Amino acid sequence: MNITVSPSSLTGTVNAPPSKSMTLRALAAAFLSEGEAVIRNPSVCEDFKSACACLERLGTGLLQKKERLTLLPRLPKGGVVSCGESALWFRMMTPILSLFPDSFTLTAEGSLRQRPVGMMIRPLQDLGVSAKSSGLIPPITVRGPLRPGRVDIDTSMTSQFLSGLLFALPLLTGPSVIRTKGLVSRPYVLMTMKFLAQHGIKVERDRHDTFYIPPCQHFSKIDYTVEGDWSGSAFLLIAGALHGPVKITGLDSESLQGDKAILDVLRSAGAAITETKNSVTVSRGKLQSFDYDATDTPDLVPPLAVLASFCRGTSHLRGISRIKTKESDRVTSLHALLDNLGIPVSLSEDLMAITGTSPGRGSVSSYGDHRIVMAATLLASKASGDVEIRGAQAVAKSYPTFFDDYRKLGGLTHE
Repeated sequence: MNITVSPSSLTGTVNAPPSKSMTLRALAAAFLSEGEAVIRNPSVCEDFKSACACLERLGTGLLQKKERLTLLPRLPKGGVVSCGESALWFRMMTPILSLFPDSFTLTAEGSLRQRPVGMMIRPLQDLGVSAKSSGLIPPITVRGPLRPGRVDIDTSMTSQFLSGLLFALPLLTGPSVIRTKGLVSRPYVLMTMKFLAQHGIKVERDRHDTFYIPPCQHFSKIDYTVEGDWSGSAFLLIAGALHGPVKITGLDSESLQGDKAILDVLRSAGAAITETKNSVTVSRGKLQSFDYDATDTPDLVPPLAVLASFCRGTSHLRGISRIKTKESDRVTSLHALLDNLGIPVSLSEDLMAITGTSPGRGSVSSYGDHRIVMAATLLASKASGDVEIRGAQAVAKSYPTFFDDYRKLGGLTHE
């Protein structure tokens, strides 16, 4: 699907989309729980649909009614299960399915078929699991049972496998210790730990990012309401800084989501921000260049690239090597997007430098990446003319109602 976005003025109020990452964590907990589980306000994005299909294949009963999902887990039987294109679901479910003595083959779709799984193989083997993958990319086959113990894992590329281990290991009959190397995306690990604590699972972490997991734990009853998503909302908050005012409701001011850091960057760039406990309003200001290290919050690179495109001077985004293995190579796709619209951008090692200017009109690719679609749309809102986005349907991976919300704010689009 191609969508053409015309320049427009964006103002108004929309509700934040539900958090995709917290929805998937809640689904994992429901799968491991003992008895009926309820998830309210789930994100109904493509990753959610893939996860639900996976759970149904594993025997879990699902009933969705409006904004409420009820799950009844059952003991899974081995076989082939697809994780769709969700890297988080794939990397969490690999250790979770390793709890069971049957053999499970986890497959992937789209760009996830080329994303690495090698960081999971050796740690799982060290914990007694038969784990193998041809070429260290999906599919991966595991046969448990997972055993408690001490294990070292490389977390310099992703923390998602660590989150999966933190879900699985507390259920075993002995204690476990996880030592991490080069932990990135620390806020996402803290989100996992907070969610687990809310549902009866205790995990301790020391200052060296070593995790201590007591044995014989059980999930308490799952009745969880998914909070608003700061990652998807970041694009609309930047719309407020470019046009504004834009108010986003349903955002928790006390959330542990790392992408809440978007507010700090907006402030440093000169946008005006008003916060309440459950909403954020962003208004226009004289936008100045900024520097930001995105090592722990890689999903902020696309929206911040948009912000930098309208700031006076040259902004610097650091830690960008982590976005090379997302739904697209986002270093390459963002560079192409900005360059195609006439925005000066340069790359050097782990840094992207963007000089603010007025974007031009044209036709750009989404590269099959939901966050590139959203970035292109916001750039087009202040372009000199229409911008066609090829493959705009990719936005459904995380934020299926993005264009609906964009139009609610006054955005002009047509297919």
